[in-house]
Amino acid sequence: MRSLKKKFNPDKNFVSAIDRFLADFDKHHPQKSASQQQEIEQYQALMAKRDIKTDRPLMNILTATQPL
Repeated sequence: MRSLKKKFNPDKNFVSAIDRFLADFDKHHPQKSASQQQEIEQYQALMAKRDIKTDRPLMNILTATQPL
């Protein structure tokens, strides 16, 4: 009997047909459109801000007030 870990943990080297298609498309079309470039920059900015610690919380979300 296979272990539960193997049963619920499929092959990590598997690449779907869609992923192969997209990788091939990106390889043959390296130039990004203006909207693609804008989206890339947007998500890069979000990721840069994602885990930054600040000295104090920006805002209490529940009460929508600034902390003192």
